[in-house]
Amino acid sequence: MKILNKEYWKKVPANATTSVDIMPSDEDLNHIPIAGRVLDVGCGDGQLSEWFSKKGFSVSAIDINQNSIEACKKRDTKVDYSIQDITMKTTFKNNFFDLICFRFTLTNIHREEWPALRKEIDRLVSPKGFIWLVEPLVSDDYQERYELSSKLLNDERVIFVFKDPKIARAVVTIDQLRTAINQGAISRISRHYTKEELIGLFPALKIVQEKMIEIISPSGFKLNTFI
Repeated sequence: MKILNKEYWKKVPANATTSVDIMPSDEDLNHIPIAGRVLDVGCGDGQLSEWFSKKGFSVSAIDINQNSIEACKKRDTKVDYSIQDITMKTTFKNNFFDLICFRFTLTNIHREEWPALRKEIDRLVSPKGFIWLVEPLVSDDYQERYELSSKLLNDERVIFVFKDPKIARAVVTIDQLRTAINQGAISRISRHYTKEELIGLFPALKIVQEKMIEIISPSGFKLNTFI
């Protein structure tokens, strides 16, 4: 999973990156200082980064995808874009950011990398800083896909993500899944988490706000989403 996901996100074309159209609320922004420093982790097409920048924040944005970063840098932008991996030590100073954002990023990072990720986040966030995240939760609509994937992977909450989302509902047997893998139809492996797992990733922080909403995934499944 670690290798497949990183290879996918490193090579995917800039115009093929996807993002959910969910932004922080005004209430969320009240927690961070005006013109505070924000880090967008896994920035993709830069939508969230530019949104923060237009509101007057000092924004840094990182992604392992060179195509995305180069495309973002071509804009008329104030955002500091760079190719960096949050599961490794980045170039930023200690306690540098007032807010660090994850938006459907943790779902693509293997749990084996979480200790390194946690260490870097703890280093980067200021003593009075915040984490804002939007990540997928375990959802009933995905149960059959969890069960199918678990036959090949030792995990009950992962799904294979197909290059063509239209075939997600068509692959229902282990033989069909193996065929899809052998034919190169798999782009990456995604994991859905419980709320407790996501909260547990940041043991040094306490929750000040939380909510859960339901969205529709690109493959048409109902997906619980934790904010």
